[in-house]
Amino acid sequence: MAPISKIFSLLQLLSTGHKAVNSFAGKTWMLESLAVDSSQRGKNYGSKMINDCLLPYIKENKPQKRTEYFITFTNTERNRRFYSKNGFFEFDSSVIKDGNQNIGNWSFKMDIN
Repeated sequence: MAPISKIFSLLQLLSTGHKAVNSFAGKTWMLESLAVDSSQRGKNYGSKMINDCLLPYIKENKPQKRTEYFITFTNTERNRRFYSKNGFFEFDSSVIKDGNQNIGNWSFKMDIN
């Protein structure tokens, strides 16, 4: 079990990471987390989940006449490249201080109209 201080630190990191994506007015769909087992990476499972499952679901369930965005954020360069490759546009970047460590934070959006 993780110590409460590590859990609290993670929650603070997530809260800070959300700041840019929380600035959107109107309806948004948010991808909080997408994980692929390290032994299965490189097989396009993450891309398939976004393009074959999540985007069709969002498009079927969004109001027709309203601008909506699919948003997410990441703290790794690998995921930064992944989201760009999958049609997301990077709209914010910042550095989050976590103790003595600086952590990159990149926010992405995709217009789903």
